[in-house]
Amino acid sequence: MGVVTDRFATTNGTNPRCVASERVFCGGSWLGLVRQLDYIQEMGFDAVWISPIQESIDNMDVGAGQAYHRYWPTNHFALQDTAANLLTLSDALHARGMALMVDMVENHVAWKVPDNRAAFNPANGQYGALNRSEDYHPPCVINYSSVQNRDVCWIYTTNTPKSVVLPDINTTSARVRTLLYNRVSELVKTYRIDGLRCDAAWLIEIDFWKGYTEAAGVFTMGEVLNGGESLDVVYYPLSRAFTSTSGSMKDLSNMIGTLAFSYDTTVLGGFVSNHDIPRPRSITKDSSLLANLFSFSFISDGIPVFYCGDETDNAVGAGDPLNREALWTLSSTPYDTSLTTYKAVTLLNAVRKAAGLFSLNFWDLKMTVVQYTSNDIVLSKYPLMSVLTNRGSKQSGSSVITFPTSYPAGTVVVNTLLCTKSTVNAAGQLSALIAGGLPQIFLPLSAITSDSGFCPSIVTAQPCASKTALRTAASSPTASISSS
Repeated sequence: MGVVTDRFATTNGTNPRCVASERVFCGGSWLGLVRQLDYIQEMGFDAVWISPIQESIDNMDVGAGQAYHRYWPTNHFALQDTAANLLTLSDALHARGMALMVDMVENHVAWKVPDNRAAFNPANGQYGALNRSEDYHPPCVINYSSVQNRDVCWIYTTNTPKSVVLPDINTTSARVRTLLYNRVSELVKTYRIDGLRCDAAWLIEIDFWKGYTEAAGVFTMGEVLNGGESLDVVYYPLSRAFTSTSGSMKDLSNMIGTLAFSYDTTVLGGFVSNHDIPRPRSITKDSSLLANLFSFSFISDGIPVFYCGDETDNAVGAGDPLNREALWTLSSTPYDTSLTTYKAVTLLNAVRKAAGLFSLNFWDLKMTVVQYTSNDIVLSKYPLMSVLTNRGSKQSGSSVITFPTSYPAGTVVVNTLLCTKSTVNAAGQLSALIAGGLPQIFLPLSAITSDSGFCPSIVTAQPCASKTALRTAASSPTASISSS
């Protein structure tokens, strides 16, 4: 689960006033996270991605608000909080069998423009070892459409007194690379960090990242901005497909196929929301569309990255800063685990884990599109078979969709979201009834055990031979993609 640390939980358990539009610190902390880890773990997540840990601009107001998000670093070699507190969080996660992922900002530092508009001076003591003018590219206004320009130019908010400018670090410099590589290696080892998410990765030359990831020695993923660039970009056609009843399943299918052909999608970070983009509920209030949208990351390749707050049913922020609400403000009872979406996400996590326990190949197998229509798409990632739709909660009547499966004929399968059973026909096909625009996610009955955490009323003992046969069944259907 991804969290903006300042907006998750306070150290002392208080729930102070916090209005996202004001862009100020609200008091969340690493120790606050420790105090509320049950909330995350009981939802089924086994890793926490926290916002940047580097020392950042202080809490004085600037034109674009305060640096509560911590993406405006000053000293890359110092922490925003104590080393002891970060270790406490790391140890608490590991004691639960959970992992710590840290957001890293390597593209820039932050500079608060002084009243006299004096030039940026990295030797003023704020920037740690990055204290030479040659550690930064010369000032220029960034043009995001130009690769050459965006790798070297500065990100400006405004260039007026008390505003924030983000001088671009010269990551082509051998000295700078050595400093940053050594620093990330030390951080990972000292605080037992399990993974890194690299902010603005697309704004740094590609060859920087090879040495960086080698120095870190842990799983690393990076941020990209648009659907033509790379990895976690399935978000764009995914959001368009399931935030409207007229969304394109063809575009979604094409993106799935393109990514699977070009990349190792099994290490993709899949998301439908984060701190930079609008909350799904700011785009649509249709509960069925949202159910399909939220389901996708859990039935597809890679790592589901779920943004804290979406589980509350009440997070509706339409982009930065409104999408950075304090979690304790999003329900009448803070950290309420009885909310509809919280329970739905818990179920999706349980289903995904059951699939991984049942099939030895689940984590490495790429998802395939079995078929799609203008409103529905059938996806296979053995042993999961999923039918997603954008018909919406106001769907008129119901519709039956029949599709080839990766299951042997006669296999009893369970609709895990409804806990109903059906049987694969002699041709290896399954029929699904789409009603109310709701998603459907199927697993073989034999994949569900008494400790799976869902559908306890239909769990039955299965002979070992049956499980073995299903585990060695074909990993994907043979049908080609069809559309209508």
